[in-house]
Amino acid sequence: MSATTQEAAPAARVRRTRLADDRRTLDDAIADAVRQKLSFLLFFIFEQLGLPRPLIQSLIFLKLDVAGHSTLYVARTGERHFWQQPWPSAALMWATIATMIVGTLVAVYGVFMEPIGWKYAGIIWAYALAWFVFNDFLKVAVYRIMNRSHWLLGGAQSHEQTTT
Repeated sequence: MSATTQEAAPAARVRRTRLADDRRTLDDAIADAVRQKLSFLLFFIFEQLGLPRPLIQSLIFLKLDVAGHSTLYVARTGERHFWQQPWPSAALMWATIATMIVGTLVAVYGVFMEPIGWKYAGIIWAYALAWFVFNDFLKVAVYRIMNRSHWLLGGAQSHEQTTT
């Protein structure tokens, strides 16, 4: 193996790693944009229903808590669905579950905010979880399109294929 070939291999590996990092940054940006748009949509719906502003603020708090934590599971898996291996660590699972439970209790009973009750909490959980599943399927579809067209990695293979 020539010296130029030996030097080219690490450079190609670094380039693939940087592209994979750019891809993850894009994932985070898309997830943030979607989360913000859905929060404004929910705010608009609640306003149209005539709910008081303090109650809407508590509902949005719970939505951001539940949806924000569930976004971690969608964003961490890349090209795979959130239920496929590798699974998240126990520390991540317990931390997100605990904070979603605490956030739900805070919103339901109105700790430093307007209480929303269990009915509204259930509606918010259903809304957030439905979008969580939808976003996961959308993410996998977009990754498949990007990999098929070699769009984001500039013709390189997918991140999982380049790191194995």
